[in-house]
Amino acid sequence: MIFWCIGLVGDGAHARDVASVLARAGAEVRVVPWGRRDGAIVSLADGHRGQLEVHRDPQALYGCDLVIEQVDGGLAAQREAVVAIERSLSRGAILGVSTRTSPIDGLAAVLRRPEQALGLTFPAPVDGTDHVEVAPTERTAPGVYQGIRQLCRALGRRPLESMADAAE
Repeated sequence: MIFWCIGLVGDGAHARDVASVLARAGAEVRVVPWGRRDGAIVSLADGHRGQLEVHRDPQALYGCDLVIEQVDGGLAAQREAVVAIERSLSRGAILGVSTRTSPIDGLAAVLRRPEQALGLTFPAPVDGTDHVEVAPTERTAPGVYQGIRQLCRALGRRPLESMADAAE
């Protein structure tokens, strides 16, 4: 599975750093700022002209192969974001949900297509780590999980199923 277009919904420095990693890897990145701290995201677009676009409307995510949620603000904010994101996704798109502050199973429970979702967390500092945490749910389709593992390797990062694996 190849991810030509990756959407990112988030705010702040962490979301900016994830978007930068994806753009440097050659993906077309569509960023939708979420919340009030979008200055870091907007300034990032200047450094990645042609690779990274900033949009205000979540409908810009339609057509992305993968959309990564990187919303700060706790479980309520994440739930609101993943529901809005899912409404904007094309039929086969994958939703990667940050599990930095909330467990994936609770967030996947509010989705209409939980088989297309999994936990996907880029640990901080984004440029200082060699792995991405990948947390499939019981309902995540096997092809979704394998596609995300391939993406991690294409980014030069090890896909880890849990923090316990990081010690290996």
